[in-house]
Amino acid sequence: MDFIYIQAPTYKKYTGDDDYELRPDHYRPELIDDTKKKLAENPTDVDHLNGYLPQGGLYIAEELLRRGMSVAILQDTTKKLYPKIDENVSSNTIAIGISTLSGDMLLHALDLAKYIRNKYPDIPIIWGGSHTTAVRDVTLKHNLVDYIVWGEGELVLPQLLDAISTGKGLEKIKGIGYKKDGKLFITERSEYNSLDRIFDLPYHLIEDMHNYTRKMIIGGDRWLPMISSRGCPFRCTFCHNTSDVYPMRQLRFHTTENIIHNINKLVDNYDVDGIGFEDELTAYNDKRLVEICHALKEVKGDLTYRIATRVDLMLRLKDETLKLMRDSGFVAVAYGIESGSQRMLNYMSKDITIKQVIEVDERLNKFGFKKSYNFFLGMPTEKIRDMKKSIKLLAKLGRNNKTSPYPCSQTPTYVPLPDTGMYKDAVKMGFKPPTELEGWTLLDSKDPIKTREKMRPWMKKDELEFAVSADKKVAETSVHFIGQDADHKMIDSAMNSLEEQFGV
Repeated sequence: MDFIYIQAPTYKKYTGDDDYELRPDHYRPELIDDTKKKLAENPTDVDHLNGYLPQGGLYIAEELLRRGMSVAILQDTTKKLYPKIDENVSSNTIAIGISTLSGDMLLHALDLAKYIRNKYPDIPIIWGGSHTTAVRDVTLKHNLVDYIVWGEGELVLPQLLDAISTGKGLEKIKGIGYKKDGKLFITERSEYNSLDRIFDLPYHLIEDMHNYTRKMIIGGDRWLPMISSRGCPFRCTFCHNTSDVYPMRQLRFHTTENIIHNINKLVDNYDVDGIGFEDELTAYNDKRLVEICHALKEVKGDLTYRIATRVDLMLRLKDETLKLMRDSGFVAVAYGIESGSQRMLNYMSKDITIKQVIEVDERLNKFGFKKSYNFFLGMPTEKIRDMKKSIKLLAKLGRNNKTSPYPCSQTPTYVPLPDTGMYKDAVKMGFKPPTELEGWTLLDSKDPIKTREKMRPWMKKDELEFAVSADKKVAETSVHFIGQDADHKMIDSAMNSLEEQFGV
């Protein structure tokens, strides 16, 4: 292979010869139970435990294939990933790329890089992904990193691979980092990639695609993710899209033709029965959404769909558009609320009100959509009284959620992301960005109380304990209702219990 793309595992799995540590999945608790059972019967039976579909690798691979290069896309949640690397390394391998987020995924990325360095010391290791983009200097200086690609990689990586293989200079390649004479060099941001170039995603490069299909609690057994857009014009201060250095400010859309082509491809080859649009701008405006909905009626098979979106975007949609969504197969809507405190919403620059949140929820009820919400707990300046307001709002939404199989969603404790507005405040309030790559693995620590001083120093101990306890309770409540035909009495009781436990 000319290039090997590896997405670091999203689950913590292999901890010994026959020992696997499972990372909780609030959305698929049955996966955890099923896995424990299968591993008890056969400790090596973990083929069904792939993480999330490596969509970034698909986009990069299409561009490399167009240029006549051979590509392998690898991702696994077990130590079986190492033999897969060995199978694909050849004398033609120019480099191996590792894409990672911060936290647990970064921990796995370091393990992968160590394995590659020890076994293939002459093959350069290129790091990419959102963590690399956000923490460029710290990533590049690590001894397990030879080059970085920051920002969008489709147009940058081919240039870098060409330079590595031919010995050409690197100075004029935008969007990379490299080492020379013991010094670090990071070039300026690369140009935005047009999504018009990306049409026929090479799903065939992913081994065992069926392992990435997911059973969704909203219905359907074989769901896969897809994005319809890239970039975001909004300014939520906790999100890396708001960074001036991160190349996601420029909003771009896939054509409707492209979307339908790839959905049909997934239907034909992998028998999918549902698509989750992961980007938050599929419903950016009526015109675009109407066009997509009409086109979805021509998709092969009987599919259902889910979108992620924003409260304000849903408010902009006409009633007839919502009806069209429902009639064309959309069954669920996920949206970020982030907080039940108006003060915190203003602080986050969400540009929404609590009144609008309730209005959207009732409106979606009217059209029969299933809903899920996202809240954050433990942000800079947030107090227990603010978190209680989030629990109160979540409980209210839960009681009003007449169509969804569960009344709650995730409430993860906030972690600081570099190059965001809120990150700057976190630094002012005591957060000291790790100067070594290993330090960023603490973001997803299983013991947030223990790591409080390093990762969330703005929080008092009682505040963090409240946030962690509330996060756990909400997750347990959500899990409780998954797969159940919960009646309103059961939901009301659970919401009352949630409020009572946290003094709301």
